[in-house]
Amino acid sequence: MKVRDLVFLLIGGFLVVIGMLLNSILIIDVNAQDDSQVLTVKEIRCKRLVVGDGDHQLSVFNGYMQCDGVVVKKSITLVDDKFNFRGKFGLDTGRNANLKIYGDDGRATVAYLGLNKEKNGEMILDIRSKSKTDKRSVTIGINNNGGGVDISNKSGESVSLCDKFRNKR
Repeated sequence: MKVRDLVFLLIGGFLVVIGMLLNSILIIDVNAQDDSQVLTVKEIRCKRLVVGDGDHQLSVFNGYMQCDGVVVKKSITLVDDKFNFRGKFGLDTGRNANLKIYGDDGRATVAYLGLNKEKNGEMILDIRSKSKTDKRSVTIGINNNGGGVDISNKSGESVSLCDKFRNKR
């Protein structure tokens, strides 16, 4: 080797060592597992963002939000401290407002206020027990006779109502 090659090798090695030292002194490593560090970003742009694991996912793409496979737009989704879905308030695909409250598993709907798509397209309030074995429920809705209340007991059987004069209906 010539002296010139040795000088270039020495200068290159020196620059590598200086770069490593400056990197360790000037740059702080980011630890995503540490709760004490907070990352604040002004704006992030991406085509699709997916947050969550295989069971529960929230994805945002093309201005739409998808929550556990259901596409929602212009809505607010509520999650608990374990990131289970607990409720959603927003608009459905027909631009009708609705409110859904989920049970402890984050999947079963225990309360719904919104459009009754199955029957007549009017508004309905449906409340169900959080238990999977308990069939208690109350449904209040608008029907052809004006309005109605359906009540079910623990076994799912319909319960009769009494008016203020104790007449069964």
